[in-house]
Amino acid sequence: MSDKVKLTRPSFRDLLWLFARVLKASPFIATVWIILVLINAGAGAAQLLVLRETVNTLVDADLINSAIPWLAVLCFLFFIEQAISTLLPLLREQLRIRAGFTLQRAALQKTGKLPLEAFDDEESHDLINRVLARGDSSVVQLMQNGLSLIEFIPVLLTSTVVLGLISIWIPAIIISGAILLRVFEIRMGARVRHFEVENTRNKRLADYYAQLLTRRRSAPEIRLWSIGETLLHRWRTILAQYLRERLRIDFQNASQGIFQVFIFVAIIAGALLVTSLSQGRTEAGLAALVLTALRNITAGMNSMQHFIIGFVQHAGYGEDLRDLLGRDQDEDSPTKRTPYPHPIREGIRLYDVAYRYPGANTDALSDINIDIHPGEILAIVGENGAGKTTLAHILAGLRSPTTGHVTIDGINIATIPSEDLRRACTAVFQHPARYPATLQENLVLDSADATDAYVEAVLTQVGLPVEKFPLNSFLGPEFGGVDFSGGEWQRVAIARSLTKEGGEFVIFDEPTAALDPLAELEIFQQFVELVEGKTALLIAHRLGPTRLADRVVVLDNGYIAEIGNPAELLQQNRKYAEMFAAQSEWYQ
Repeated sequence: MSDKVKLTRPSFRDLLWLFARVLKASPFIATVWIILVLINAGAGAAQLLVLRETVNTLVDADLINSAIPWLAVLCFLFFIEQAISTLLPLLREQLRIRAGFTLQRAALQKTGKLPLEAFDDEESHDLINRVLARGDSSVVQLMQNGLSLIEFIPVLLTSTVVLGLISIWIPAIIISGAILLRVFEIRMGARVRHFEVENTRNKRLADYYAQLLTRRRSAPEIRLWSIGETLLHRWRTILAQYLRERLRIDFQNASQGIFQVFIFVAIIAGALLVTSLSQGRTEAGLAALVLTALRNITAGMNSMQHFIIGFVQHAGYGEDLRDLLGRDQDEDSPTKRTPYPHPIREGIRLYDVAYRYPGANTDALSDINIDIHPGEILAIVGENGAGKTTLAHILAGLRSPTTGHVTIDGINIATIPSEDLRRACTAVFQHPARYPATLQENLVLDSADATDAYVEAVLTQVGLPVEKFPLNSFLGPEFGGVDFSGGEWQRVAIARSLTKEGGEFVIFDEPTAALDPLAELEIFQQFVELVEGKTALLIAHRLGPTRLADRVVVLDNGYIAEIGNPAELLQQNRKYAEMFAAQSEWYQ
């Protein structure tokens, strides 16, 4: 199947799907809008017929007195047209806002439920980027073009039907020409859409360079290394190439569109001229009707060309959105009905677990077999890329093994509802999220169980006393809030994990990476106390804290190289002892 076929055909389905969403988002406003569109079309047809009679009475001296009623009716129809023309944009804007909000909410909600694998695959990442990063502008253009297109269709049809009163061949010529023009216009829009899809990655890269140049976090390094001009040059090169190609396509579409409309209008005008000459002398009213209808059709065709090209281009957003909403999300299937065991009695076991990231040629984890005992602190160490965080994600239920399986008390976690798994697990990751909210909201998130007193106690435990950091402090300097250091944000993340109720399985993935050694020692000593009676996974680059663990697993290129308690591994003088000795040299 060619790219053009693949990109144009879904647009019509997307139109129906889109307007079904519009009706669902605001059925009353949509109904009123449809009624006014039909009234406007009927008023346009009535105008043509009344115009014919009005002109005939005005040019005939014997009928001049009867022109006043026709003029009154014509003025009334003009008033109806102007009133509706004023109301339609207001209703259209209401529909656009309501439906656009509904579509964006659906996209954000779906993205929040996608499995982590969706963010590892470049194609899926590009899809998410097209839907979310460009959603606001695409929704606006798609809605405006689609709604305006529908408003024009009835007016053109009524003008065509009226011209059919002169000759049945006129509507046939108009409809045939209109269909042919629509085919060309759809191909023009598909050409733009294809270009946008092919350049998603380049556009995303240019946006990333722009963010680097404007983000607060990257500003010091860019200035220190004096690479601002280099990044600006890369942004300019990518964007300039993108704009040149886009302008070339727009110019090509515009030149083809002008030529096609000219041919179309010339054929219709010629057909009308031949028909009028064949009928001999034409009455003045009929001439006015024909000329007005021809003007309406010409103006409508020009407007429709713009709307159709824009619609097909932005209907790709609808296509992307439907693709995103139709993807498998990280939700529970009917087979996931086994309750999570509370408390854990037999432990967690990994059987021949392997994991491969989408598009990768090798496994990130291979042949992983581990028994994690209830109440045990298990440390995971290894070089960068050894698979430590991937293993943590699997144990937390955030990723599913490519092969093998994980059990809790003999129950395959694939049969346990995801909500139960995540309720029983709490974690601090190496790069925790920084929410633009108050300190208290950053800790409790959507939990209503944590009292102010408990939150204050946890903050004091992690070194953020409320005397210095009030609970109502808004965090995030980008939004006028308090500027926390990297270490303070790390403490917030640790406190967040401790305020979660029901966390029987605790994961610490480099939780003290931004802390000084003394603060790190204090946090880990508190960590041992706080996880007492719970099963814990500790991931660390610095090996000192691993001596607090009951056992240590050493990963090497995705495989288990060693496993045992810290003292035993040091005596074996293998990978763990080698890493430990190398780090110890820095402190001698």
